[in-house]
Amino acid sequence: MEFGGLTGRLYTSVAAAGSPPRPAYVLLHGIGVSHRYLARLHHELALAADVYTFD
Repeated sequence: MEFGGLTGRLYTSVAAAGSPPRPAYVLLHGIGVSHRYLARLHHELALAADVYTFD
């Protein structure tokens, strides 16, 4: 994804189309770390919710 001349990645874990609605979480790390810092949390939340992690 690109915005304002900056490029980033979006990692998603979402339910298949037609699945019942689930909560959604957006994970955004701070300066000095990458999406890998939130990988375990992303995986755990994805068991019950749609998860979007920006990097």
